Amino acid sequence: MYQNGGLLILVQGNSAQICEDSMKVVMKKVVGILILLVVAALLSCPNPAIPPVGTPGNSPTNPPANPPANPPANPPTNPPANSPVVSTLAGNANVSKHFSRASGVAVDSSGNVYFSDDRGHVIAKYTPGSRHEIIFAGSQWRTGATNGVGSSARFNQPAGVAMDSSGNVYVADIENHRIRKITPSRVVTTLAGSTKGHRNGPGASAKFTRPTGVAIDSSGNVYVADSGNHLIRKITPEGEVSTFAGTAGESGTEDGTGTSAKFSIPTGVAVDTSSGNVYVADFGNHLIRKITPEGVVSILAGSTRGFRDSADGEPQFYGPYGVAVDTSSGNVYVAEYGNHLIRKITPEGVVSTLAGVAGRSGTQNGAAGGALFNSPAGVAIDSSGNVYVADTGNNLIRKIVLP
Repeated sequence: MYQNGGLLILVQGNSAQICEDSMKVVMKKVVGILILLVVAALLSCPNPAIPPVGTPGNSPTNPPANPPANPPANPPTNPPANSPVVSTLAGNANVSKHFSRASGVAVDSSGNVYFSDDRGHVIAKYTPGSRHEIIFAGSQWRTGATNGVGSSARFNQPAGVAMDSSGNVYVADIENHRIRKITPSRVVTTLAGSTKGHRNGPGASAKFTRPTGVAIDSSGNVYVADSGNHLIRKITPEGEVSTFAGTAGESGTEDGTGTSAKFSIPTGVAVDTSSGNVYVADFGNHLIRKITPEGVVSILAGSTRGFRDSADGEPQFYGPYGVAVDTSSGNVYVAEYGNHLIRKITPEGVVSTLAGVAGRSGTQNGAAGGALFNSPAGVAIDSSGNVYVADTGNNLIRKIVLP
């Protein structure tokens, strides 16, 4: 008889008999090893794409679990000839080496596309005709709040981006709780914000909590979707921060004027520079809200969580994340994270699906009715009416050309 590492073996002639007690020890060890192997396998799997913000409760980090109740069965096999066409502009398909996960997108008057990589902590730029994008500001995988030029600057989970008429880029820097500004010469500064919290006032004395979206009006005012505070904030060109709409720290669906209105995790914001109206992706409420220049808040479109276009009844959204507005027509476009869609809303509030198949994710290009997205979070429009999408779950920038 001898003992080998806890395994008791009786040797009799040329045969060995394993004792019952020792067999139990062996089984426990085997089960323990199997558990370790399963855990290791799970940890090695890629994480599913999540929207680029973490806030308490029913937030983009923890989107609602249920898919749309009745998603369409199949993409159309014979789409109409005049359908919008979806293509991949930048990202994995173009052998990107600087691109981890796009969350916000903006386009300038020359057609250059700027987007935030919230996982890589950089702002990237794609020039039409180039093989792949370049890092415009920040240093990949390095976090911080340092100002500076180009790669010497630091961000921490940048999300929404917007352009002004002078070519400056504005960034909602989520985990730094700041709004950053990047000049055309790549000089990065902090426009407003400091530590996490809520405070109005000038520049660095103001406080935000996980700002996710930004937009600029024709006077140079910056509007911020302050998701953690459930607010829409306004920053003047002089850097003075105020609350434009919403009740600090309180979520809800109430319409009203200014601070009497309520939002729930607003994540995207856009300004119609021709009218001055501000549009908000009210993520937690599954609504698109409208704010007049006087601060009057109303529901533009949406009701309960789900998927429905106006042609089929009262429209529904599922986690709308980003918004953009075409100032020539007044149409509002929505990056709908939960339904994997790009939706369109007319000035009268009529909702339709511009591109994608509700409840289905993928990378398929082509006619918009059969194209697929994966949790899109950002949307922008150029002067020709083309729509650009930060296709977050696919790590791609997509382009939709309208007929």
